[in-house]
Amino acid sequence: MKGVTKTNNILSPDYDKSYCNEMDSKTLLMFDSEPGYYQVISPMLAPGHENELICWLKSFGLIKSEQICKKAIKSKNCSHMMRWKSTKDEDLYQWQCSGCLGRRSIRNESIFDGANCSFRNAIRILLAWCKGYDIETVANMLVKSPTKSSSSIPQKYWLEILPCFDMNNMEQILDQKRHILKTIETLVLPGSILITPFSSTLCSYDDFECLRTLYPTIVSTRDLARHDDGERTLSSNMETIWKSVLDVCEFAQFYNSSHIQQFIISHMWRSRYTEEAFELLLYELSFMQ
Repeated sequence: MKGVTKTNNILSPDYDKSYCNEMDSKTLLMFDSEPGYYQVISPMLAPGHENELICWLKSFGLIKSEQICKKAIKSKNCSHMMRWKSTKDEDLYQWQCSGCLGRRSIRNESIFDGANCSFRNAIRILLAWCKGYDIETVANMLVKSPTKSSSSIPQKYWLEILPCFDMNNMEQILDQKRHILKTIETLVLPGSILITPFSSTLCSYDDFECLRTLYPTIVSTRDLARHDDGERTLSSNMETIWKSVLDVCEFAQFYNSSHIQQFIISHMWRSRYTEEAFELLLYELSFMQ
């Protein structure tokens, strides 16, 4: 389980159940003994603490702390604000309007909306994402049934995935160039310094001249080489800086196209926040509610 598992290694639905139970036990023990901020939550994941966990999720902002009845605008019988009512299902509570008695899941409009698993296993899956495990594999071991992701992880860094193109087709190359330049114009803060390849099939130094008004300082890799001396090589420094990114992009090619974006985002999130990745992810998700 260590490292990132490729999608073609996901457990199939007919895997041996005794093996699955053994993996479940090890996975839960591993997750629930994680150090750091996870220790604040792990006691609430134990059986019998479901109510404590759900109330904590509400106070933290991962599920809504208030809801307004959707019928309030059309009906005078609605009290507008809904309240929690105890239930016998796994979620323990539902939103209920004291006027029209309309009900709504407490997962509504939260990151758990549509997730086919308990709250505690959803938390474990979020931790797995922060640790770099394959989410579908972990979900299958914890839930034993298909689980769809309930929300996209907020993206704070961008690696643009270009569609396949024919290197001998000039029209396709021009389309790619326009796409790259438009992406840079959309995502890169004006006034930033752009470092570009001097000569490349896609967007050489000259191709960036059209962006000069937004980015006055555009430097080519050849310009960097002029500052090299016997002891330091700036172009080599750039290769070192981007090596980990290139390694990730090469590894991402093993994934299905639908998984590549989340794999790259997950990797960058872990690289940026390291031991605080899980804690900051929870805060980020709470802001999305």
